[in-house]
Amino acid sequence: MKFKTRHFGEIEIAEEKLLTFPGGIIGFPNHKKFCLINRPESNPYFWLQCVDQPEWAFVVLPMQVFKPDYQLELKDAEKTFLKLTPEDTAVVLAVVVVPSDPHQTTVNLLAPIVINEREFLGAQVVNENGLYQTRHLLKDEIKPVAKEGDSHAGAHEKEKTVCHTRG
Repeated sequence: MKFKTRHFGEIEIAEEKLLTFPGGIIGFPNHKKFCLINRPESNPYFWLQCVDQPEWAFVVLPMQVFKPDYQLELKDAEKTFLKLTPEDTAVVLAVVVVPSDPHQTTVNLLAPIVINEREFLGAQVVNENGLYQTRHLLKDEIKPVAKEGDSHAGAHEKEKTVCHTRG
């Protein structure tokens, strides 16, 4: 499948590798198909690209990269919804908001994106442990990341890019 995007030009992805968000994401309940883009110049950040609305791409950051002590306990219903088994490790991403002053960049720790890579299923869940808010300043939360030459800290060794850009 090929489609044009606002930020990345033409993208090609195998349909079976599309991430499906059956409930959409908060604020965008009708948009269900996404892909995760890993661009080397953006590491450790990824882009959650909406396929249903190709002009939308959300900056996301793997939680373990910058907040390895993040606490999220998925409810049984959320695990069932995402078809997570005890053998699965969910990918947890924070949505990043970059305003005109990049020093004021925030991360949403209250409502992370959770992905079951095996099933290509995703959901945005609300973390109800009372520790987090929707707007944490990134500069206050960031932990030291990878040393030069390392893959980005905390990321799985396997390739996360499921979309490929052309051009």
